[in-house]
Amino acid sequence: MSNFSLAISTCPNDTYIFGGLINKFIDTDMTFDIVFEDIENLNNLAIERKIDICKVSFGVYHKIASDYHILSAGAALGYNTGPILVSKQKLSIDDLSDKKIAIPGLNTTANLLFDNLYNGIDVEKIEMRFDKIITAVKNGEVDAGILIHEGRFIYKDFGLNLVVDLGVEYFNLFGLPTPLGFIAIRKSLIDIAKPMNDCIRRSINFAKSNYFEIENFIKEHAQDMNDNVIRSHIELYVNKYSYDLNDSKDAIYKFLNIDFKEEIIV
Repeated sequence: MSNFSLAISTCPNDTYIFGGLINKFIDTDMTFDIVFEDIENLNNLAIERKIDICKVSFGVYHKIASDYHILSAGAALGYNTGPILVSKQKLSIDDLSDKKIAIPGLNTTANLLFDNLYNGIDVEKIEMRFDKIITAVKNGEVDAGILIHEGRFIYKDFGLNLVVDLGVEYFNLFGLPTPLGFIAIRKSLIDIAKPMNDCIRRSINFAKSNYFEIENFIKEHAQDMNDNVIRSHIELYVNKYSYDLNDSKDAIYKFLNIDFKEEIIV
């Protein structure tokens, strides 16, 4: 085996999943150069083909599909839950026309979901880092904002109101989980896909059995340090799909609008 670049986000589900691997609590003959980034920066790193193994949004898949496969382990899918749209004033979807809405990046699943669900609404999108959106909405810099990661658990603490849970709306339409993010691996590295999936699954198992060994690592990178927020985030987004995406192929292929004959998960 060789050395590979591995990039993940700072959100608790990623640091939980990869904590055992990154901190060398599990054995592997692979070594990694680790990069921590905001999800939209991760999307851009993959678009620029700069990383070997990279957490990305499902929303960016078509821009990287020529060079990356989807690993079957390490992904995040939300079942009847997903990115949320919040506002300071009480607003409904019908009130959003001509409003300024903060989004965590054009390539994010959050943005793609909003467009797919509400493409008839004319809004002004303002791109910003995911952890700046709550403050921007609270201070009136934008009329509403789409929150990801820990944001869904803390927005009420800032006096904000829920406009809509995009994952709930998606489930109501299709009865399927919302594909949020996955681990992309270079197609040229197909030979290490199986051992990489194995490492990720063993890392998840380590976290489940030895949470306190990686707790500080998770908190070091989290947007919010509150124990309940962190554990709620992990419990919501580290689930059976994080072990194996093959049971959710119908949801993924539907979301990406691609033919089932095309094998994209390794």
